[in-house]
Amino acid sequence: MPAPSRRDLLRWGLLIEGGLVLLALLGAWLFRVDLSCVRWTPAAVLWGLGGILPMLGVYRVSGELRDRVVELLGPTLIRCRWYDLLLLALLAGVGEELLFRGTIELALERYHLWGGMILANLLFGLAHSLSWQYFVFATVIGVYLSWLSGFPGERNLLPAILAHGLYDFAAFLLIRREVRVASSETTAEFSSLPVPPSAPAPGEGADDGH
Repeated sequence: MPAPSRRDLLRWGLLIEGGLVLLALLGAWLFRVDLSCVRWTPAAVLWGLGGILPMLGVYRVSGELRDRVVELLGPTLIRCRWYDLLLLALLAGVGEELLFRGTIELALERYHLWGGMILANLLFGLAHSLSWQYFVFATVIGVYLSWLSGFPGERNLLPAILAHGLYDFAAFLLIRREVRVASSETTAEFSSLPVPPSAPAPGEGADDGH
């Protein structure tokens, strides 16, 4: 099955992530969840920027899981420009955090604080279940983002939104780079193969009759 084109990826990315924002807002209205807990403060920005470091560390050492993600997403991401990837990553950060760490988690926490957080992040993992390993990975990352949105005690989704979006952008760039490196290595291997001698031209090497 051919990889989606750049246009298809952008179209579906905008539809899905934009739809998550609308779904989060609709859910917040239906369940009376306050989504005003997104505040721009210097501390929140710093936590968001620093928050990507543990996530990137886990990605870099994930081995087989990382290879699987590169295999699945690489052929499509290689077709995108850097600003396409930035747009998709930021949309994912906003849409997914508003829905999972915002509407769903806040609604479930009314019944049980820890249970609501765990259930919301299990749903987050299911939404990213490219494989069972990635389900576990995404669930753990979701729990970390929940912690980030509640540290140091006052709920603010901005650190999680920033960390999520910037992590996705960095991961997209790393995946694209790995695909390009693999492609260049393959090209180099083929170019280093010995070239077979050319077939003689018609009449060349034939007996000239003398």
